[in-house]
Amino acid sequence: VVGLLIRFGIPETADFIEANKGEKRPQGPISEAIRTEWRAILLSALIRPGEQAAFYMLTTFAVLYGSKNLGLGKAFILNAVLVAAIVACFALPLFGYIADRIGRCMTYTGGAVCMMLFAFPYFALLNTRLPVAVVAGTIIIMLIHACLYGSQAAFIAESFPAHIRYSGASLGYQGASIIAGGPAPMVSLWLFETFHTAYAVAGYLAVMSFISATASLYLGRQKVRRELQTAWLSEPRRAGRATAP
Repeated sequence: VVGLLIRFGIPETADFIEANKGEKRPQGPISEAIRTEWRAILLSALIRPGEQAAFYMLTTFAVLYGSKNLGLGKAFILNAVLVAAIVACFALPLFGYIADRIGRCMTYTGGAVCMMLFAFPYFALLNTRLPVAVVAGTIIIMLIHACLYGSQAAFIAESFPAHIRYSGASLGYQGASIIAGGPAPMVSLWLFETFHTAYAVAGYLAVMSFISATASLYLGRQKVRRELQTAWLSEPRRAGRATAP
């Protein structure tokens, strides 16, 4: 309900209104997005594995691991996650603001690198079985997740032209849920049962975060190229200068 009230109260952006006027409205936005922006769709999906794996690992595997294998108790682990989620409520808009100030690509890539570096220390803190260390580790990894999630929506959306933005962003965003978010809990459990150590799960999170960081850099470069091309095409033709292809 709150989301609907906010959405209905926000006007559309000027470029979206312009892109959907009369004959400019795309007849097949999904097919056009796949045909013309397949790289952006793929990269939008590939920037999310680190964020997706961390979230589902934190809310599923960590709860099972902490309560069953570390003997910390399910109630304690759930309360630690709850405290971290409350902190994230304030961190999400903060990182959104930071992304607006320094750029989405820089914010997101930095968050992905931090997630990659913190994967092993996070499980090391859990393995201490010390309540303070467990809560601290849970809060830190949730803060890093907030850095990713707080800048993610704008980063993905601005990577597509206005006339196919909804379709392109949706394909990339939901594609990551299929390849990264859904399998994360099952992969985590399989790794733990196979190697009998949580550090195998940490390695999985680190790899997923590395993929996110790499894809983020490429997605940012593609956005810059599009902006430069748009600026070139929008300039009035000067004498003796050929138009851009």
